[in-house]
Amino acid sequence: IWRGQTIFGCDSVETLVLSIDYNCDFNCGDIVYDFDHNDYQTHAYIGKCWMIENLRSIHYADGQPIPTANIYYGTNENNDTLENLSTYGRLYDWAAASRNETGAVIQGACPDGWHLPTQQDLNALADLYSQYSLRSNDYWIRNAGDNSSSFDLRPSGYYNAQTSRYENILGEAYLHTSSSISTYPIHLKAHCGCWEWIFESTTSNDYYSIRCVK
Repeated sequence: IWRGQTIFGCDSVETLVLSIDYNCDFNCGDIVYDFDHNDYQTHAYIGKCWMIENLRSIHYADGQPIPTANIYYGTNENNDTLENLSTYGRLYDWAAASRNETGAVIQGACPDGWHLPTQQDLNALADLYSQYSLRSNDYWIRNAGDNSSSFDLRPSGYYNAQTSRYENILGEAYLHTSSSISTYPIHLKAHCGCWEWIFESTTSNDYYSIRCVK
């Protein structure tokens, strides 16, 4: 097109969008990429493949922007957003994490072929591995693990929508699940003072981390 006019005898213009699939021929243990080309380590557990890093994406798999994909920011400390992004990933509210999907399998913010874990998926990990082996060997203010499972769960904190504050980094890890009680989504909480999974069903407005499973 030249100044609004077609040239070279063309009577119309077509737009070709080239999409590159960086996850072609993926095998668990390989690197997986999101739409923004962030890369994630993966590991197989009990017949399923997990990302062993928290999601950092700001776009869904089809390229649409994720409306809330925030980085932990502490007003007095822990306010290095670039370091927090690299170490802990992003925090998402339920609408962004699920993309308002319903059903047994919710892709939400995960790459194509991946989905949010269920409560049962996380309980299966806890049945196979101790909390000590699931936690990272650093970052926790106390009761870090040895990460012998390679799951590398890190205390990424969360965004409290009621207080409008980021809270509990270094002390607690939170992960979205696709499970719910009635209309209330369930999330996982791992606390530095407790060696058990804690599942809570609370407001959908708070922001938590995402681990995707395949």
